[in-house]
Amino acid sequence: MFCVRTLEEIFPYEEFRPYQRNLIEYMYNSFTSDKIAVVYAPTGLGKTVSILTAYLLEPRDKLLILTRTRNQSSIYARELSRIKSKIGRVDYVFIRSKQELCAIASKSEKIRSLPYTVFIRICEKLKRDGKCPYYKRSIVDGEFTDILTKSAYMVLSRGAILSRIIRVGIRNRICPYELARFLARKANIVVGTYSYVFNPKIREAFLSGLDSTLEDIVLVVDEAHNLPSFIENQHVKSMNLGSIELAVRKIKRLPRNEILENISGILEDFLDQVRTSIGAENKKILEMDISEAIGSIDLNELDSIVDISQELMETDPDLAYSLLKFVDFVDYYVNNYRIDLYVCTGEQSYSRRLGYHYTIKLNLLDPSSQAVEVFKKVKAAILMSGSLHPLEYYKITLGLSEPGIYERTTTAVFPSPFPRESMRVYVDVALTSRYEERTPDMYSLYARRIELIVEGLPRDKAILVVFPSYSIQKEVSSRMNISNRGYIIEHRKTRINEVKFFLSDNPGAVILSVSGGKLAEGIDYRIGGKTILQAVIVAGLPFPEYSIVLRKKQEYFEKRFGDRFVAIFLTTIAPMVRAIIQAAGRLIRCKDDKGVVFILDRRFSKYSNYFPRVPWQTYEPYRHEYMLRRILNEAINFLQS
Repeated sequence: MFCVRTLEEIFPYEEFRPYQRNLIEYMYNSFTSDKIAVVYAPTGLGKTVSILTAYLLEPRDKLLILTRTRNQSSIYARELSRIKSKIGRVDYVFIRSKQELCAIASKSEKIRSLPYTVFIRICEKLKRDGKCPYYKRSIVDGEFTDILTKSAYMVLSRGAILSRIIRVGIRNRICPYELARFLARKANIVVGTYSYVFNPKIREAFLSGLDSTLEDIVLVVDEAHNLPSFIENQHVKSMNLGSIELAVRKIKRLPRNEILENISGILEDFLDQVRTSIGAENKKILEMDISEAIGSIDLNELDSIVDISQELMETDPDLAYSLLKFVDFVDYYVNNYRIDLYVCTGEQSYSRRLGYHYTIKLNLLDPSSQAVEVFKKVKAAILMSGSLHPLEYYKITLGLSEPGIYERTTTAVFPSPFPRESMRVYVDVALTSRYEERTPDMYSLYARRIELIVEGLPRDKAILVVFPSYSIQKEVSSRMNISNRGYIIEHRKTRINEVKFFLSDNPGAVILSVSGGKLAEGIDYRIGGKTILQAVIVAGLPFPEYSIVLRKKQEYFEKRFGDRFVAIFLTTIAPMVRAIIQAAGRLIRCKDDKGVVFILDRRFSKYSNYFPRVPWQTYEPYRHEYMLRRILNEAINFLQS
């Protein structure tokens, strides 16, 4: 079956983990038969080294691996280095966005913080005007320069990881992105981020740079449970009307200039049209139609706004940024917005600088509308994760059930290599975070139950508390007293490295996180190779908050499938299940780990059948404090056994 190399020649470890050979064989068959494979493989199987081994058995096509975060891509760097040490030459390159690899942006926070589409406009103008010194030494008359190609082959021989590409590029005064683009043409394996394929604008430029099409590529999507929400987030565009109003006032205070006066007129006309759409109701949030406002804009003037913004970058960066955000929003609306696939909302807020103002947002309703464009064309693909549950949700939201894709799609569910008894689930049936029952008394009861669990469990390992929202986190945490154990509260700007630093000094701390946030999903709670979590407390089922966007999504899917229940499943139930499984997945990272999950919401019994049977459907319910104390004793014995 294995045509070029044997499995043992490539695999860089002395022995295989349970089920790992089967996983590699399945992946190999998917590559060579041009399938789209959905692989549900739990943590501990060694998915990263398996996918690389499966590909290298017969590397006929270019392999493009997509990860969501830098941390995930670093795992590929380690495994590729191991394989390279064993078999000799393996040509691979790690690549990020043009903005992340820009030598100028590496020295300028202003450039790094620009919207990507605006950055691209500025980059193209600098190249066109001959004002980027790095690009001038990289490309001459459309061809890569000798200094770039020489640098590229040196990097390729050592291993084209991101830090080396950036370091060599800056040292040799060549563009790190062009260096990576050349390397991506030469390498068999390219490791990038989701946006390289699932952002249409970036995809077009990226594939053109590779001199390839989707039909030439075999694709791997790592941690694919993140893909539906990633696609949705890529297509959320916002524009702060308060910032545009302030921009108009600032422009009028600048010296008279025909171009500036023209730009001011464009912005004022746009604002007048939008105010008409908002009306006089002064609602906190409303659905809007801004098609006439967009239609009033002369699109040929967008480049003039970008040019002026560049000139203003040094003297008034806030004004420049507001103008560039306006260009980004309008450009996206014109090229992507469809009334049947998006909802446009206006949300009112207040700030000292801007007063009361509205933010206009565009929200994509169905991620499959973008995903099908990829999976219909790509030569082969593997979507893998340890959290692809419920599977049907991912098949629908990624378009894998669509004609032309369904026929090529296969699914494999691999068992966990860890003991089945490594995790236990307990459910408190006295509590609920149901909106109608969110009262001070209920928040106090949540605080009391969390305190009991925190006090009762051993102090040598940490406890992760997951709240459905920041507002519930605030209400409950303000009523809790857990200061004798040490704790950290997640906020929107929390950094993972700060949390790990805190936990290294406080291994028994309590982490008060929010569902879908960095600390409930995007972090591996291991220090020194050992898992430091012993429990996850789900403080209320993390259903998405009801909103205009959620209502429009439900209406969209009900119309698409003709079934109200399917719409509710896709928009509320499945995301809740995914969030809980992701949070609980922080507990068991190796075969010796054990963990307990406390779900503080009586509604779990209604939804438990949407979860995997073990351990979720074998949970133990409790209601009173004395029952919780008994369960805590059982949990301690379980954790320490």
